[in-house]
Amino acid sequence: QDIIAGKAMDDRASCFALVEAMNQLVDVDLDVNVVAAFTSSEEVGTRGGRLTAQIVNPDIFFAVDVAKNPELDRGFMNTRKLGKGPMIEFYDKTMVPNAKLLRIVCEIADSAGLPYQKDMFKGGGTDAGSAHLENGGIPAVVLGI
Repeated sequence: QDIIAGKAMDDRASCFALVEAMNQLVDVDLDVNVVAAFTSSEEVGTRGGRLTAQIVNPDIFFAVDVAKNPELDRGFMNTRKLGKGPMIEFYDKTMVPNAKLLRIVCEIADSAGLPYQKDMFKGGGTDAGSAHLENGGIPAVVLGI
């Protein structure tokens, strides 16, 4: 298993994952627009998520972020496993995700045979925490890598 570590890997890994996801969609004919936004200031008030939601006014909002390595956070609630798929966040300090969207994401992953883990961020939050409050409420889910 290839594992890397380095300065600011959380944001860089999330940006890489988002670029790769967008590359997968280049030749796919969709009936919707998909907008990717790379934001800043998540750690100091999730300003980037708020501004993105205000400008784009999306129908749904996905935040892509990282989760702590289980070897670094050995709390009893940390059940994350490296290599067992991304985390679908069922709770974080700044929001409870939209239940319908959460169910749809899990159903899509299940039907495609894609592994995932159910997780909670015990502390902190993501840009979804501010974005989901904008424009009358935007269904949001956090995907942890």
